Amino acid sequence: QAIRENQVSRYASQVSAYPAVRAFLLEMQRNLARTHDVIMDGRDIGTVVLPQADLKIFLTASVEERARRRMLELEERGTPEPYAAILRAIQERDWNDTHRDAAPLRQAEDAVLLGFSQLGSESAWRVGSTRSIEEAAERHGVSLMMLNAYQKQEKQIDAIRSFISYRVDVISFAPIVEDGWDTVLTEAKAAGIPVILVDRLITTEDESLYACFVGADFIKEGRSAGEFLLKKADAMGAKHLNIVEITGTEDSTPQRQRHQGFHDTIAGDERFTVLESISGDFLVSKGEECMRYLLDKYGEDIDVLYSHNDGMTLGAIDAIREYGLSPGSDIIIITVDGEQAAIDLLKAGEINCVVECTPNLGDSVMELAKKLAAGETVPKMSHPDEDVFTEFDDLSDLAPRGY
Repeated sequence: QAIRENQVSRYASQVSAYPAVRAFLLEMQRNLARTHDVIMDGRDIGTVVLPQADLKIFLTASVEERARRRMLELEERGTPEPYAAILRAIQERDWNDTHRDAAPLRQAEDAVLLGFSQLGSESAWRVGSTRSIEEAAERHGVSLMMLNAYQKQEKQIDAIRSFISYRVDVISFAPIVEDGWDTVLTEAKAAGIPVILVDRLITTEDESLYACFVGADFIKEGRSAGEFLLKKADAMGAKHLNIVEITGTEDSTPQRQRHQGFHDTIAGDERFTVLESISGDFLVSKGEECMRYLLDKYGEDIDVLYSHNDGMTLGAIDAIREYGLSPGSDIIIITVDGEQAAIDLLKAGEINCVVECTPNLGDSVMELAKKLAAGETVPKMSHPDEDVFTEFDDLSDLAPRGY
């Protein structure tokens, strides 16, 4: 543990600047690699020591995050130091290591560094999305710099600017809303960094600001929800059904397009009346809050709940049970995502239809990132294959969802 102490970190950067020291260590490290299978960690391993390594990972994070982690590490070991001092030491070492003449710190030319801004961790779906990105980056040998925006657009904008400063090869992000991205993406374009949109689109008059989009066809998802309701109404012989809708985050792509696809599908059918649409922001707690409000206002007049994601649906089901009604029978429930919890409730008869929206986009993102980093042309839009699971289906052989 002594080599991890701050005093060693400070002097390591100074000593490593001497060419004679670096030359001695270089041969020692290469000899080790010639005679053993090794995993080496160091600031010039992929560029100088082992430039022909089978796998190179250039792992980085913001100086603030690295200082925070270092502070917690020192506190756990009983040798605490002030955050400001740790931050200053890391900044000084970074500058020294990137500007030294002998083997400066830099990313290997054949490595791909992807900066990814995740919008949050508000649901099991989003956690699955993050895991998919992280695991795919490892499989594809792509170095990943990921920052969580915690549902804040300003944090995503800050993250993108941080990626631009780091000179990543490709930027990717899941935009929390559609509007307000032109300025920061113009900065990325000026820096020559291509951008991949994941899961959600943006509104812009200049589509050259992003290279491509990978994610679900949200209008199709809305249509699938509407088509199930038509089939269900026919099977019931229903003459009239009242619908309430809990939508996602206002002005987000899935909120707009899932709403549009559903309403376009049932439009003109006099059996259906939409009592109200209300935003639950894709959150479990808000889904429950919205459903309580809707039940207080409309009570047993509600026949159908169309919810834009499983998280809000799970919250709404709790509210329905508390009200004394049976989800899936007293109220028809249609939801989107396909989380394991929703599939379990579908099998139990408490949800009637689950429209799949897979979070497993990581492999597609990495393949696109590598092509863009190599200067190749990629398709503007990429959609995964997705399914619809309903009470009319045999679900006995459905594999675990993994999210």
